[in-house]
Amino acid sequence: MEADKKKTIRPYDSLLKLDAITPLFYNFVKTDVDIYYAAVMAHVPIYLFYEGQRKNKQPYLAAAYEKFWKEIYLQYPVMNAAALTSGNFYDYAQSYSSTYKNFYLLDTTKRKNLEADIKKTEGGYLEYLYQCLERDFTGPVKEYMLAYFLGFEMFQHKYQPELKKLFNRFVQTYPKSSFTASLQPWADEITRFQSEAAKAFTTDQVLMNNYNKINSVDELLSLYKDKTVYVDLWATWCGPCKGEFAYNKELKPQLKNKGVTMLYISMDELKAEEKWKTMIKYYDLTGQHLRANDSLKADLIKQLWDGKGYAIPRYLIIKNGTLINKDALRPSDKDKLYMQLQNSI
Repeated sequence: MEADKKKTIRPYDSLLKLDAITPLFYNFVKTDVDIYYAAVMAHVPIYLFYEGQRKNKQPYLAAAYEKFWKEIYLQYPVMNAAALTSGNFYDYAQSYSSTYKNFYLLDTTKRKNLEADIKKTEGGYLEYLYQCLERDFTGPVKEYMLAYFLGFEMFQHKYQPELKKLFNRFVQTYPKSSFTASLQPWADEITRFQSEAAKAFTTDQVLMNNYNKINSVDELLSLYKDKTVYVDLWATWCGPCKGEFAYNKELKPQLKNKGVTMLYISMDELKAEEKWKTMIKYYDLTGQHLRANDSLKADLIKQLWDGKGYAIPRYLIIKNGTLINKDALRPSDKDKLYMQLQNSI
């Protein structure tokens, strides 16, 4: 990697000598290259550490890699305002703070206690990450890191109420921050999302009766012996799934005109039950809904992905109790999907 880094920067060395680029531009490029390779190198011991933890059920890292890890951060300090121009800086600095300094360097007992605490709730993990950044950075680097963290997490559209609280904390700390204007719309989305939780389902948002007792694909298919059904497999954590919801406004009349039933199957865990229900309301997902229990999820994975895990979003078409298309088109395919549905009637 050191050799690759030198090779990457070499053309810019030549251009600088020829006065073909300015020193300012050269320093910009060199900083970006340095941080990129520092981030890549730092992820080597991070990967090995977590692999060892997974395989041996305990954290372990060979002394040589532990020394290497420390030397990277000494060579490329995270408290470097000039490095904020690099698109890789946040990832590099954030992993130093949350993984290396505030996790790996703890003794085994403290590390286990910390893991237990932050795994209790999703909000606990967000609070932990934010506190790490608050402690480990100062000045403009700290403001940048906190703002980037909020933007990155809000962009996942999981709408955690803890993020709104952290955003308010950021605004109080930096009342004149130039980042606030960009973060505010996402914070407002969280507020709107939370307000939906208190509302009732509309008449065309229907949770299937005893949905948690449907244990197999065959059981599910048997419920639609006289219908054509378009199925959307999704989850509250799946960004691309939620991105497809933007096309539902055009899809709804197509389904109604063709007499096709809409069925949403959530692949979420039980702990996301309330978030699943709120997202149905927030995204106005009209149709029938169920959250797959462990047995149904396992059967879906077996039949659609050969039992090798799963990837969503994925769309299916059922006709008269038979799964006739295991890989239907997406709502964003618009006219192609509408034609596919027409041919399935």
